[in-house]
Amino acid sequence: MTYENLETQGTIRQVFLPQYVTKDNQPQLVSPDQIYFTRVIIDKGKRCSTSTELFGEFGPDCVGRQIRLVESYDQPEAGLKRLTQQVFIDSKLEVDQAVIMRV
Repeated sequence: MTYENLETQGTIRQVFLPQYVTKDNQPQLVSPDQIYFTRVIIDKGKRCSTSTELFGEFGPDCVGRQIRLVESYDQPEAGLKRLTQQVFIDSKLEVDQAVIMRV
């Protein structure tokens, strides 16, 4: 399965504590060697919200700010998946990152 440029937009309603992940504590992680994941809840309007993990470290100062998340997913080879994220906060690119995991 592959998808490209899946887009989520809205207002950040809640930010959870970032999690620091390394190859040592998450054996499925292939690349990069270490990364932060931050779970956020995005209010998409019309009583609709979504919860997702962002690559990078985000804090409570992001609550109430506009977010645009663009994700792509593919499988570069058997047994691996690559997820790419571009995170825009108030129209400014904050993250442009790919993560490769074992499936």
